[in-house]
Amino acid sequence: MVTCQKCAADNPDDAKFCRRCGNSLLEKTQPEEQKTPNEQQSQRQETPKDTPNFREICGLMKDGIAAVVNEEPREKNDTICPFCQESDCQPLQKSATEVHNQGYRWGSGCCGMFLLGPFGLLCGMCGTGSKVKITNELWWTCKKCGKQHISKDSASTKWDAAVTGLVGTGFAGGVLLMLARWLELGFVTFLIGVVALITPISGLYQVYKTLSQELGTSIIGILTPKQKKDSLLLLGVSLILVLAVGIFGLSLLEYFLGA
Repeated sequence: MVTCQKCAADNPDDAKFCRRCGNSLLEKTQPEEQKTPNEQQSQRQETPKDTPNFREICGLMKDGIAAVVNEEPREKNDTICPFCQESDCQPLQKSATEVHNQGYRWGSGCCGMFLLGPFGLLCGMCGTGSKVKITNELWWTCKKCGKQHISKDSASTKWDAAVTGLVGTGFAGGVLLMLARWLELGFVTFLIGVVALITPISGLYQVYKTLSQELGTSIIGILTPKQKKDSLLLLGVSLILVLAVGIFGLSLLEYFLGA
């Protein structure tokens, strides 16, 4: 017997239509199979995850950094104004004079005290005085909008000089952290360590921001792959110096002084 799904009437097995309501008996609706909780949980586990895990995120970051580093520098014509795209710029030579007044160097003096005793404080007097530095830079002036932008070569030279100074910045931050640990300043030591780690990164970012404004475009776009790799390498060395000198420097000094 075949039961009609519409009126629940019984019909012969070979019937094609219900004898009461005329409903077709060929299309039989089957009730949806109920899945047990275990089967539902297993199905959810088999569903692929859309959120990447930590390893995948690290891989994406690595690929992104590699793509930026290996990207060839864009051809930049200095005679074209980056602000109004006018191709009528004239060169302008600028001479920048920097006067640095170097006072007593507490880092050198404290390191000298550790090595030579009280007389080592005189090491902080080394290199004191005024130093004058004159640099020549090539700039371009747009005849249409009147704005000026630095040449590609001058911007690249200034970037290399800033990157080279990262090592000294990291070493100075490590010495400052070492002195804070020697004086046992407590929570202040932690704050000094955080500032020492942030200083090289923020300093390089400020250089990037300033040069990008002077250039009229991102400085990263004109750097060669070698310059990008050296920048990342020296930034990493700077951060390692902060930790190495700040954490292990005091122990090494005590070991050598004890010996």
